[in-house]
Amino acid sequence: LGRRGVRFRAMVRDVDKARGKVKGAELVTGDFGEASGLGRALEGVSVAFLLPPFVPGMVAMQRTFAEAARKAGVKRVVKLSVMGADPGAKIEVARWHGESERELEGIGLGWTMLRPTRPTRTR
Repeated sequence: LGRRGVRFRAMVRDVDKARGKVKGAELVTGDFGEASGLGRALEGVSVAFLLPPFVPGMVAMQRTFAEAARKAGVKRVVKLSVMGADPGAKIEVARWHGESERELEGIGLGWTMLRPTRPTRTR
């Protein structure tokens, strides 16, 4: 995005550690588990890219993020999910992403779910 001249913001937990790693981004401090910081990070954002942490409590963190996005006036959330995401999936990561997708679909925002199906290859 930065190379294309697109203005964007990256939410990080530690701005000092992230400085220089996210080229061209405006860095803001935030935590998926804290709604108050999310509101500040999402202020003025029209489209948010959600790259959730894979940790216990992931579904609740994404719910908090989606609610904060709606309150901040975000129009669309683009979520990086997983292949086979489904609330009834046997694989835990697919189940968590499926639950999160369903919640995001029902929160009243535009949404896009990205489900990569094979590893990225580069040359």
